[in-house]
Amino acid sequence: PKGASSDTVVYYFHGGAYCYNVVGLHWTLLSKLMDASGATFVVPNYHLAPVDNVPAAYGYLEELYRQVVAKNQGKRIVFMGDSAGGGLAIAFAQTLLETDLPQPEQIIAQSPWLDITMSNPDMAQIDREDKALHRTSLREIGTTFAADLEPTDPRVSPIYGTFTDVAKISIFIGTHDLFVADTRKLRARLKQEGIPMNYYEYPKMILTWAMFPMPECKVALEQM
Repeated sequence: PKGASSDTVVYYFHGGAYCYNVVGLHWTLLSKLMDASGATFVVPNYHLAPVDNVPAAYGYLEELYRQVVAKNQGKRIVFMGDSAGGGLAIAFAQTLLETDLPQPEQIIAQSPWLDITMSNPDMAQIDREDKALHRTSLREIGTTFAADLEPTDPRVSPIYGTFTDVAKISIFIGTHDLFVADTRKLRARLKQEGIPMNYYEYPKMILTWAMFPMPECKVALEQM
C-alpha cells in the first residue's frame, strides 16, 4: 500500500509466461496477502518477450532491487512469484550470488517454471491432466525470452543453477500442473544435496490455483 510502513517487504515476480503482464487475479492475490501479513509489496514491471528479453529484464530487476534494499535497511525482504515469475524469483536470487546485493530472507514460489526446455519425460503423463499449459508453446515462448542464451542457462531455467547459499525456497504446486514434474525433480535434488526447502503439493490442483476462489486457496494462502 502506498505510504504504508512494514517490517517485511515482498518483491513479487508476476507470472505470464514471460510475455503477459499483471492481470486482475494477481492484484486480488496480493490484496489478500497484504491484508493477512501486513507486508509491503513491490511488483516489478519487468521487460517481456517478444519486445525484450533476459538482459533487459534482469537489468531492470537488479536496478529496482538495489532501490528496495537501500530504502529498507534492516527490514525482512522476501521474494515471491507465480509460474514464470516463480521461476524468475529463484533464478534472480541465484544471480545475486555474483553481486554485492543480499539474498532475500526466503523465496515463495507458486507453480514455478523451472526449465524452459520442457524436456522432463515425466511431463508426458501429467500433460493429460493439465488443461492450462502446452509444452510446445511454452518451449517456444521460453526460448524467445532467452534470446541468445542457451535454454539450459540458469537465468531462464533455474533448475540447472546452484542452490548453495540461495535463500530457502518454499514451493506450492498441484498434481495436475505440468510444472510439478520439475518441482519434484528439484525437491529430490535439494534433498540429495542436503539443502532444506518447504514443499506443498496439492492433489488435483492446476497452475497457480491459489489465485482462485476455492477452499484450497485459503489453506495455501495461510501457509504462505
